[in-house]
Amino acid sequence: MKTVLICGYYGFRNMGDEALLKSVAGLFKEIDPTIAVEALSYNVKYTEEAIGVKGFSRKSLIKLIQKLWQVDCVVLVVDLCYKMSPVQNHCFITLVLSCWLSF
Repeated sequence: MKTVLICGYYGFRNMGDEALLKSVAGLFKEIDPTIAVEALSYNVKYTEEAIGVKGFSRKSLIKLIQKLWQVDCVVLVVDLCYKMSPVQNHCFITLVLSCWLSF
């Protein structure tokens, strides 16, 4: 089974970010229901109960580095694209697509 780790500003009870997480996780499940979707979260219990996505604590750098080696794909979901230059935006999109294509 493939595992995706979605990284963003999750578990802080910010409804905009939490809705974005639920949407992105849903897209992965729609493409392949067998994909295990996890999210880096400040509050793992809240992410799992309120959003329905398995959470992984962002509080331990060592455990986070270990997790990055265990997953098949890391997806960075950020709302900073509007602040990026066209070149930065292109590089970000290329990074995400290359991750997806290698998945």
